[in-house]
Amino acid sequence: MNEEDKKNIVAFPFADETSKNSADGCSNLENSSVTSKRLPIELLSKKTASTLKTLDTLLTSEKHWKILVIDNEPDVHNLIRFTLRDYTFQGKVLEVLSAQSAQEAKALLQQYPETAIILLDVVMEMPDTGLKLVEYVRQSLHNHLMRIILITGQPGSAPEKEIITKHDINDYINKTDLLEQRLFTTITTSLRTYVNIVMLELYRQHLEEEYKRAKALNIKLLESEERFRVIAETTPIPLIITRPDDGLILYANAQVKDTFGLSPIAFMGRYITEFYKDPKARDKVREIFAQKGCVLNHEIYMRKADDTPIWVTIFLQAMSYNNEKVMLTAIYDITDRKRAEEQRIQFTQELERLNLAFQRFVPIEFLTLLNKKSIVDVQLADQVEKEMTILFSDIRCFTELSEKMTPQQNFDFINTYLSQMEPIIRQHNGFIDKYIGDAIMALFPICADNAIQSAVAMLKALAHYNQKRQKMGRERIRIGIGINTGLLMLGTVGGKERMDGTVISDAVNLAARIESLTKVYGIPLMITAQTYNKLKNISKYNIRSIDIVKVKGKTQETMVYEVFDADSPTNIFLKNETLFEFNQGFILYHLRKFQEAEPFFEKVLQVNKYDSVARAYLTRCQKVFEKMDIDI
Repeated sequence: MNEEDKKNIVAFPFADETSKNSADGCSNLENSSVTSKRLPIELLSKKTASTLKTLDTLLTSEKHWKILVIDNEPDVHNLIRFTLRDYTFQGKVLEVLSAQSAQEAKALLQQYPETAIILLDVVMEMPDTGLKLVEYVRQSLHNHLMRIILITGQPGSAPEKEIITKHDINDYINKTDLLEQRLFTTITTSLRTYVNIVMLELYRQHLEEEYKRAKALNIKLLESEERFRVIAETTPIPLIITRPDDGLILYANAQVKDTFGLSPIAFMGRYITEFYKDPKARDKVREIFAQKGCVLNHEIYMRKADDTPIWVTIFLQAMSYNNEKVMLTAIYDITDRKRAEEQRIQFTQELERLNLAFQRFVPIEFLTLLNKKSIVDVQLADQVEKEMTILFSDIRCFTELSEKMTPQQNFDFINTYLSQMEPIIRQHNGFIDKYIGDAIMALFPICADNAIQSAVAMLKALAHYNQKRQKMGRERIRIGIGINTGLLMLGTVGGKERMDGTVISDAVNLAARIESLTKVYGIPLMITAQTYNKLKNISKYNIRSIDIVKVKGKTQETMVYEVFDADSPTNIFLKNETLFEFNQGFILYHLRKFQEAEPFFEKVLQVNKYDSVARAYLTRCQKVFEKMDIDI
């Protein structure tokens, strides 16, 4: 139990303003005998408490949970140690103590009174040795904190109910369960119960102490009201006595002047509700008092005599004054603290808004890949190498479109389009590295399938967007998407005063060039062989080979494919229907057998006259019967 937990247990009207209230921490100063509610059993004797020093030592100072295994069979000890070797509870590991006789067990219990659990075999030297040990713990040591678990030797059998209740035994477990989940469950439940009982006893002891203090104060106040006046006047906080029914102020000490701006004489005779910013707030105070018998650490918005607003914390207690039942209220001015809290909250909210704003410029995924928690941790030249899938998309004929629009219309159009694409990329575990005018460069660090599925979803969303544009009499938008997979360097570049995140790799350049190749074939989506080979299940997609190309400055050729899952259902059917003929023509063409390839492309076009790739190949075959190397 940490210090803050202890503060939350009890509170008293004359305590420091940081004290916290407890629902059961109230005492009535009018009553001369109030008993705190004790637990049904005596959990800890004075002798044991003296040995252990304080209960909270059990929970805070000890580095291990001590478990005592008492059994005359060494194998049982070894099994339990082996099964619980990696067990931890609330950040602490187990320390297993072993005893093979009653004499050894008693010696260990005296040496380690903080033992939390006893695993006990009933039958050892004598048939009732185990039960006598239980009596020793409960009656001789007066320890009801330890959780006692019997180890039974007969599978499926349980100890008699009379044994469990008479000897205050908490649980039992069969020896056949020592290697199973049952042992882990039993230990965890017992430790949790042990911790809760220790906490309850701590709580009870604190309540008892507070009760004794309150009772002592009650006696002193009843002995001499004049003495109360002396105490009240020397208390450094405002104290007010009011009538319970109407809130008439009967007494106020000198400290009310600093808080409310009125002398005690001017304060008395007025009603406390006059100093509430909201007079109904007193109804809430009375409601709390009716439920708990006191009011502890309750915050209220009040006002000074000149109507200046102040925040206060009140502690309200019933007492006798001039032979009349009254309410004693202690008041702490927390205005400065509340203002500081409001400023802190505003500052935190501003930081959150700034972080969200930064994330719009620097994706959180970018920081995660660099293993940075915040943008403030990013340094110039931070970098990481990783295989990713890169997606490039670009609007076809954007220059022609933009020339027909004003600058404002251009920005509105771009933002409308990009705002529909960006969520789709995020939904498929990708993030946008940068916007390049109307173009998008996105990265998919998990798998290539995410990029393909994102591209298909983008094209379907675009089709839906185009339907809206056509209804408004606007021109349809076409885009091209190129996807490639490979190693890349992701990091920061720039200078001390201005830096930016970027990606450097041939794989990025190839993705951009594949996107531009979609214009040649009049199709919206193409991928490289590197991406094709990384797909988890190729049969999920509608794919066909398109070309074998060579990138500028590179000698190695690359196969590129069309993914046509975003086509209309009719177009998908026709492309799959003519896939055999298309592949035959594709193979013959790249074997430079142009005349033999030509009939296959003609057959494709007879079935699907809108197949732009087949038409492109047929045109090449009909030209000079030479392969037209496409330099991308």
